[in-house]
Amino acid sequence: MSQELTESLEDYLEAISHLQEEFKVARVKDISSRLNVKMPSVTNALKVLKSKNMIDYEKNSFITLTQEGEKAAQRIIRKHEVCKDFFLNILHLPEEEADRLACSVEHHISGKTVSKWARLTELIEDFCKKNDDFARCMNQLGTD
Repeated sequence: MSQELTESLEDYLEAISHLQEEFKVARVKDISSRLNVKMPSVTNALKVLKSKNMIDYEKNSFITLTQEGEKAAQRIIRKHEVCKDFFLNILHLPEEEADRLACSVEHHISGKTVSKWARLTELIEDFCKKNDDFARCMNQLGTD
């Protein structure tokens, strides 16, 4: 990322992106609800994101991601998806746990690492398709 963002700010970008995808724009109350934080906390975070040119926002208006904000949000979302995919499909964790872990891990891995992790997941999935014994062993991970 060109600008350093805290884990919290990354969560805000991710939430805004998902809300924009659903409703075309995000609102303070929707972000508050999605992240389970109070509206003044949202407003403070939005001020910081605006100062970093990540969002377009004026008080009492809709929030949208700037081009830079959209790029950052997509990087964060990709990290989340790769982590969650590994936890679900390789480690066979329950979806809620996989999502919670992905939310934690996404903030601590580089783009290079997430690319390698995605490739590892693909290799394991491909190997499972070709090797029934290995696939059975991998599936037993989910029964522990």
